[in-house]
Amino acid sequence: KGDFYYEPPSGFLALCTDNLSAPEIKLPDEYFNTALYDGTGASQTIAVGFQPDFVWAKSRSTAVNNVLYDSVRGTGRLESNTNLAEGSRDGFAGYSSNGFDVDDDGGGGSINYPSGRTYVAWNWKAGTSFDPATAGTVTTGSGSSNSTAGFSIVKYTGESGSITVGHGLSQAPECIIIKNLDGTYMWSGYFKSLGNTESISLGDAGAAYPEKTWNDTTPLSTVFTLGASTETSSHRFNYTGEDFIAYCFHSVEGYSKVGTYTGNLNADGPFAYTGFSPAFIMFKPDASADWTICDNKRNTYNAVADKTLNPNLNSAEHDGGMDFDFLSNGFKIRNANSDNNHNV
Repeated sequence: KGDFYYEPPSGFLALCTDNLSAPEIKLPDEYFNTALYDGTGASQTIAVGFQPDFVWAKSRSTAVNNVLYDSVRGTGRLESNTNLAEGSRDGFAGYSSNGFDVDDDGGGGSINYPSGRTYVAWNWKAGTSFDPATAGTVTTGSGSSNSTAGFSIVKYTGESGSITVGHGLSQAPECIIIKNLDGTYMWSGYFKSLGNTESISLGDAGAAYPEKTWNDTTPLSTVFTLGASTETSSHRFNYTGEDFIAYCFHSVEGYSKVGTYTGNLNADGPFAYTGFSPAFIMFKPDASADWTICDNKRNTYNAVADKTLNPNLNSAEHDGGMDFDFLSNGFKIRNANSDNNHNV
């Protein structure tokens, strides 16, 4: 491609789109998309652009809980800001070919309440069924994965000793979020940057803490490991006969990135490189501070992104207080707020 006065050196090409390598995912919104909608209290389909397998919804206008649904469990509700067991669907009616359905069951308070409530839903596609016992030592479970997009949903039943659980991906997950479905136990989160001896909970503002959840074992390309547990405290991620759900993610070049950045508590904040323009950012300081989500649908194009929600709180949308620039290859912090730009 291209005409040159002098012959280019061997091994070099003209700088043009035809000479760029094809991305692993050409259309990212076929695998993840954010939907904004208004509650009606009546049956409606929320358009996503594909049939989602993981739906995380939150009222923007009202202080109600974050609600999480996935196709492996069906329509049972989990709440990221509470430690409650799996509950009734509360207005979530199921999955359609182009999104998900809501109605007024249970009042629909968390997902479809009328009277002017506005909502956001973050949606991921998995879609390929697999058995977590095929690769792991766990004996009972089910799963749905998308190895192209580096995302899977794993349901498994705990056992008396340490177990390995197949995650259905083509490489080791860098983030695993687990919840006990049967009891009031905390969420647990594995992040590669923290290592295999610590966890961080999605449901509260606490810093990372030492934990044997991962059996001091780093996830492999086929399985993750859970230690033997007979705990009766708030921590329970492998217990005989109880059911658990795990959401697994790894980075995919040009589509997703699991990583870290270092704050400087300065209005000219750090730049976090992702390699693509992000559509969804979830982060937490490794200190006592809230989780935060920012996305590119609630924040308009070419403006400072400052509309945020908190996975560990039931609070309404915050407008201001945190400023981000969504860039073509990452994001930059534009404030000295310790919640997203701590320097300790």
